[in-house]
Amino acid sequence: HSYAWYESRIGPVKRNGRVVALVLVSTDITERKWAQKALNESEQRFRELADLVPQTVFEIDMAGNFTFANNFGLQYTGYLQEDVDKGLNALQLFAPQDRKRMMEDIEKVLTGEEFGSHEYTALKKDGTPFRVLAYSSPIIRDEKIVGMRGIILDITERKQSEEEVTQRNRELAAIHAIAQTVNESLELDEILGKALDKMLQIFDITQGGVYLLEKGTDNLTLQIARGMSNDLLEEVSSTKMGKGLVGRAAQSGEPIVIESIPDSDDIICAEGKKIAIEEHHKSMICMPLQARGNILGVMFALTSGDRVLTHEETLLLITISHEIGIAIEHAQLLEAASLAMAAEEADQLRAAFLASVSHEIRTPLTEIKGFASTLVQPDVEWDAETQRDFLIGIDQASNRLLRIVTDVVDMAKIEAGVLNIEKRPIRLDRLIKQLRVKHDTPVWNNDLELRLPDDMPYIDADEERLGQAIANLVENAALEGGPIA
Repeated sequence: HSYAWYESRIGPVKRNGRVVALVLVSTDITERKWAQKALNESEQRFRELADLVPQTVFEIDMAGNFTFANNFGLQYTGYLQEDVDKGLNALQLFAPQDRKRMMEDIEKVLTGEEFGSHEYTALKKDGTPFRVLAYSSPIIRDEKIVGMRGIILDITERKQSEEEVTQRNRELAAIHAIAQTVNESLELDEILGKALDKMLQIFDITQGGVYLLEKGTDNLTLQIARGMSNDLLEEVSSTKMGKGLVGRAAQSGEPIVIESIPDSDDIICAEGKKIAIEEHHKSMICMPLQARGNILGVMFALTSGDRVLTHEETLLLITISHEIGIAIEHAQLLEAASLAMAAEEADQLRAAFLASVSHEIRTPLTEIKGFASTLVQPDVEWDAETQRDFLIGIDQASNRLLRIVTDVVDMAKIEAGVLNIEKRPIRLDRLIKQLRVKHDTPVWNNDLELRLPDDMPYIDADEERLGQAIANLVENAALEGGPIA
């Protein structure tokens, strides 16, 4: 037997106001019904598959309201199916600063324009922000766009890693600029002047200075300053250990940051604070200059107007102060030794250091450049698996480059005697097992054999630094080939 679907319409035939007959019109809609059934089955399969995807999959209508969100998306964002049923709008899931751009992008998709992928800041139901990458395409039915569907990927960790790499690169560039500047001269005053000018240029600040500690005393003398009025210079030309912000920074060996000078207790003296307020100085940071644990002086910077240093800028300034402290120590040592011999040795050390770092950095940079150049070749279309392999290669090379930059920064801290060691009770066996989980490579999973007794005692150690040392040992051993115990 075969079946057919008909759509029937019936209406009266009237004569002289009376119904004398009925008209029945039937249309065969079998093909349409089967097409509708196939569409429903396709939609059902789509939704079942979407619920298996560990990313947010969604559909919205022409008004921007969600008509579907997979289970992962609902659970991850904290919304419920009833929120979707009540008319949850796509704009509710994105940060206010991104909503206008988001709406423009949705309109492009709904008008048939190419969309590709775009980054936004999304919001969970509780308001927690997270960075996402959204891919979408129009939903077409009967040759008409009726909505949009897509997938949203959480890229928060990736963005954080990129920001960390950017920050590390900025730190390395700034440290290199300062190191290059201070190494251009052997005269202490010239070193201080060039270093201060470079520091102010990097951070777009106009006021700052350097105090030096007189040997054998507790006197701090303003050796060099930039952008400060004569009145303020006269008031702050000298101070003592423990007095004012500068003196306290020198005595404690720790940086001091004042975000609002008008609200602070003092700068160096009451009159100095008064002048600073009159000249509209906003904030101040004092960074002790030291080498090998010895205080050599204090570098400070002043901001004006509404300018306040960010946390990242403060950390970078502190790192730069370590470099300048080392430079001061070197200059003071050179004054008591043969300038020619010291210059020759410094050149040799600098060349060896740059050669070593250049060699270490060149390899991952070459890999990153090679993978990236291959990916963007206009005449080649790589399949998804190949693209993933390239991206994994870029990620791994970036991690190696990040470790190298971190090592350079750590080396500077070690030379300055300011590398922080935070000891606490730890279990060595647990640390090694955590390292294996963290690294998750064939070397750690297959080549490394662990022989860890169950009764290992607690030891006082810096877990991060000790883990770094163990990881270096394993990686070095892996270069020799064979099993590692």
